[in-house]
Amino acid sequence: LLGREIASALRGRTLPYTLLPFSFAEYLRYHGVDAKDVHSTENRNRIIALFDRYLVRGGYPEVLDYDDEMFVRTLQSYVDIMMYRDVIERHDIRSIHVVRDMARRLMATNAMTFSVHKYFKDLRSRGVRVSKDTLYGLLDHFTDAFLVLPVNRFDPSVAKQEQALKKIYVSDPGLTAAYTLDRAANAGRQLETVVFLELKKRELDVFYWADDTECDFVVQEGQRVARAIQVCYELSDENRDREVRGLVSALDNFQLQDGLLLTHLQEDRLDVQGHRINVRPVWKWILGAEV
Repeated sequence: LLGREIASALRGRTLPYTLLPFSFAEYLRYHGVDAKDVHSTENRNRIIALFDRYLVRGGYPEVLDYDDEMFVRTLQSYVDIMMYRDVIERHDIRSIHVVRDMARRLMATNAMTFSVHKYFKDLRSRGVRVSKDTLYGLLDHFTDAFLVLPVNRFDPSVAKQEQALKKIYVSDPGLTAAYTLDRAANAGRQLETVVFLELKKRELDVFYWADDTECDFVVQEGQRVARAIQVCYELSDENRDREVRGLVSALDNFQLQDGLLLTHLQEDRLDVQGHRINVRPVWKWILGAEV
């Protein structure tokens, strides 16, 4: 049974708990690495090396020690099982080719907004006949099966949140890598996925923010947005203005003083338009390392 079906079957006598593949901290424990020891150069380098591996392979326990070929084949089989058992069979769907095509499209859209309308038009241009309602239903089914985890754009109006494009994240970084040939080109999106999954694990209420710029994550606490987080694999002369502007826009909109900009390895502190922006490596942020 899927989560909502268990709750219905047991008439509410349930305590839901979302169990995702290994987080990075759990991944380190699996490899016997002391996550608290970031002072020793040897252990610190080991943590960074494992983090780079985690970005590509993710945290599904079964595949952690597999070679590349078995890693790809096994994770692709996971997706096939989710498609057939949790989507096609469970909902008696006849258009199997659409389910497979949409699953691949969603994984290719990882850490980006996904438009059902544009995807519908793309299918029509390829001669595939399917209703838009069917595609919306499939997105819900993929979400129920934990293949993808959509994130709403923040808006004070819940109705407008639902109408806006959702940002799509896969439930484990390895799922995208298993279907992507050019993994290096997607490093930034993989990094953003790891940040999202960590926020999810911390059970935070997460949205993305967009006006004429974009901030990857804003975190709502109670009735107010309390944090704004931008993710960038590497700050460079080419992207610095765009990444910082998106974060500052969110800070201004939600009247926040401090922002967090998470990177692969860079660390810094920026003072921009009266805001303090802490630049930290993702692995340090996850582990709570202060050095």
